[in-house]
Amino acid sequence: YFTITVDKKCEALLIDDFAQWNLFVDTNFIYNLLGLNNGSSGVRRKNTEKILELGKKAKINFYVSPVTLEEFAVSVSRVREVLVDDKISRKLYKIAGDVTGNALLSAYYEVYEQQNISPKDFLAKTDNIKDVLQSYAINEKTDYSQSIKGTKEFNETVSKLVNFTHKDQSIAEHDAFHYLLILKLRSREGADNTFKTNKSWFLTYDGLLAPFDREIRKSEIVFCIRPYQLRQILRPLFSRTDDFENVFIDFVSEPASRAFMAVSTDMAVNILARVTYFEKEFNIQDSPELATKILKNQHFLNQLRELRADEPKINNLIDQEIKQIAKITDEEIEKKLQPQIIASKNYWNFINPFWLIWQLLRKISTLIKKHTLASAISGIVILLGLIATDYTMAWKNLKIVWEFVKSILK
Repeated sequence: YFTITVDKKCEALLIDDFAQWNLFVDTNFIYNLLGLNNGSSGVRRKNTEKILELGKKAKINFYVSPVTLEEFAVSVSRVREVLVDDKISRKLYKIAGDVTGNALLSAYYEVYEQQNISPKDFLAKTDNIKDVLQSYAINEKTDYSQSIKGTKEFNETVSKLVNFTHKDQSIAEHDAFHYLLILKLRSREGADNTFKTNKSWFLTYDGLLAPFDREIRKSEIVFCIRPYQLRQILRPLFSRTDDFENVFIDFVSEPASRAFMAVSTDMAVNILARVTYFEKEFNIQDSPELATKILKNQHFLNQLRELRADEPKINNLIDQEIKQIAKITDEEIEKKLQPQIIASKNYWNFINPFWLIWQLLRKISTLIKKHTLASAISGIVILLGLIATDYTMAWKNLKIVWEFVKSILK
């Protein structure tokens, strides 16, 4: 691969075989193209751009389906909700991205650690995604976008994908659409069981789709191709470049298996939100380790799935798991949640005349004890004078009101 390069005449001959290939890019390919991945130094972005460059030379067409654009928009929307609502601790963003397969969360964690960038600025690069893709000559193609979903074939494929890959329902629907789309395009093109005649492919970093296709159709010509495989195919067609290290790093960095089994976004957010709560309230230091233990416990996750949409029971079960792992006692929680009783003031006393008279007599008594009798008497006289003046004015005002009422009655 790194040493073989064909001559110009052979290059032209081979390019004719690749002309009019149609590659539909997956959401993860878009992530890498925008630099929204968890690879430092931007190696994957450079390799993704290199693949597009080689594909253009080979006259390959790159497309994106409406279904992928929709999935990308939904993934951005969910990330925006998580980042803006601040339900999850920033220390847990990477785990959230790993467990849900949403690279945006993992990417934001790295960028935030390095640049302290705000969620708004980070997500700005996802705006106007169609225009961004068109700048790379990736155009939207709508073939079969309305006729595949909802069919019996589609529903059966989704079910098979969920059982085989354990993916979230929405992700399985996205993959099932492209599985059937590629097969229909190949059938329309008259493809057979040879590599040369199959000109439509799904370009994805997902390593679970090829084994799925082999299991279902028992065919060696699967419906998808991974970027590093495409680059291996195209590389000998063009002159040698000194990019061995980048290509090798991209190749070996492809994970053979996931660190976490697939977990739905809603379930992951619920778990991580509760971990965040306990982190804040009970000063848990290593919340990422706590979250990892919970999200790798398949028995516990299956229990959560059985509860379905019963949110109070779900939260209670998550809390019990957190308490067990973090060794938090019920007494600690009760003490933390116990409301502090604050004695309420009886504001009625402030307008109760008997209470006011009683308070006045107490003050007079205290005044007599602390000061001389003459001073106390002087204070009392002044106070009574003020009270008499107030009552005199009140009586005068009452007479004015009474005269006014009598004039109306006449």
